[in-house]
Amino acid sequence: MASDSHCEFCGEVEMVSHVLRGCLEALAIWVRLVKRGELDEFLSMELQQWFVFNLFDASHFSNAVTDWDTGLQLYVGVFGVVE
Repeated sequence: MASDSHCEFCGEVEMVSHVLRGCLEALAIWVRLVKRGELDEFLSMELQQWFVFNLFDASHFSNAVTDWDTGLQLYVGVFGVVE
């Protein structure tokens, strides 16, 4: 995250939810990874619910995604991300 609290890609106020899902740069990644029919739900969950859901159920990702839950667990463990 940028030190001035604004996203370096789009200029919006940078919060955890913005970095993970709100920024157009992040959204471009999710569009490629999440199954089309599940993208709206994936992006609209409350952040804490989103973390829990993604840690325990990767079925909404395309077949190209592997070990998502392990990567997310490491990210949360290292950065302690909860808004």
